[in-house]
Amino acid sequence: MSDESLYAAAGIGILGALIFLIIVGIIVLALYVLTAYPMFQILKAVDYDYAWLAWIPFCQYFAIAMAFNYKNEPNIQAFGIPLPRPVAGFATLIGSVASGFIPFIGKVFPILALLISGCILGEMYDVCEDSEPGKNLGMGIVSSLIWFVQIYMLFKFMGRAKRGEINIKAYAANH
Repeated sequence: MSDESLYAAAGIGILGALIFLIIVGIIVLALYVLTAYPMFQILKAVDYDYAWLAWIPFCQYFAIAMAFNYKNEPNIQAFGIPLPRPVAGFATLIGSVASGFIPFIGKVFPILALLISGCILGEMYDVCEDSEPGKNLGMGIVSSLIWFVQIYMLFKFMGRAKRGEINIKAYAANH
């Protein structure tokens, strides 16, 4: 093979990889917008002052943990372990960042972050569905692992939030 054909093959390979990365980037961005927009609308509907945090990656879980504090408790229960709400909210960010900097044990942090974000989402789903506390923990974990489930749940509750059917204070009084 001549040098020119090797360079052409390398160029085509690099171009193909670049096109693939652009397509994947567009898909990830679209999925992110499909989660951030309904979170923003839900947080606005429950009168959370910092609803704009829904647009910042990983800060959205902090905002949900703080906004859906229906019993004014300082902690969220993550599998029976009390975590301060701000810590639980930022655990998703810490988990994803730590995985790149801490060898070996850093691989455990993203799993913990997914489980904690599942607890946060489960608590939000309990309030949005007006169900018993802890009933939607499983759905919260599934939706933190599978983006399409989370998008479905968020759009479902965004509709209820826009109709004024989600009331954190009424939920706190009943549970």
